[in-house]
This record gives sequence, C-alpha cells and structure tokens, in this order.
Amino acid sequence: MKRLVLLFAIAACGKVGGSSSAADDPTIASVSPDHGPTVGGLTVTLTGTGFDTGGETYVLVGGLLAEDVAVASDTSLSFTLPPGTENEQVDVVVGN
Repeated sequence: MKRLVLLFAIAACGKVGGSSSAADDPTIASVSPDHGPTVGGLTVTLTGTGFDTGGETYVLVGGLLAEDVAVASDTSLSFTLPPGTENEQVDVVVGN
C-alpha cells in the first residue's frame, strides 16, 4: 500500500549576507508534483524566478535539506524529495 505524504506550501528566501534586495529573492510559482511518498526519493520540479544558476542554491522541504538540487535555469529547478511523515503539509524553501 502506497502512502502519500507531503503536500507543499511554498516559500522562498534570498541570499544570506551581501546586498540582496526583495527583487533579487527567488520566488516559487509551482511545485510539481505537489505531494509524494513518505519514503521520499521522488524528483520534484519547481518553477518560479530568481533561481541562482551560478551559485549554491539549496532547497529545504519541511526543514530537511533536499538532495540532488539541479538548477536548469533561473526559472526552473529540480530536487530529490526527502522522507516525510504521512499526511504532513510542509513548506518548501529555496535559497541562493
């Protein structure tokens, strides 16, 4: 029996330190798929703006660091979903 978990709420944050303005902060427009298995391992794609193609972009899912973050462009990135708890709704945070 497959159990689905993680319904995503979305958030984003900009650069730590430096001179980041709100206009430079990444934004998330969509999360696909918007849920996944409790064991994780699913590839998730985010679309939005301001993803840093030349830096060290990270993704947090429910406070857990996602693996295999790959920034395709400043508007698209993917990552591997970490494990979660059944029926838990979590925030997705992107940082540059």
